[in-house]
Amino acid sequence: MLDKIIDQIFIWGSPIVVIFIGVLLGW
Repeated sequence: MLDKIIDQIFIWGSPIVVIFIGVLLGW
């Protein structure tokens, strides 16, 4: 399931989305 989410992030190609998820995960 996490792999599918990561694939979606790469498909979107949006650094903002990556940063947003990173903040949610507490990075």
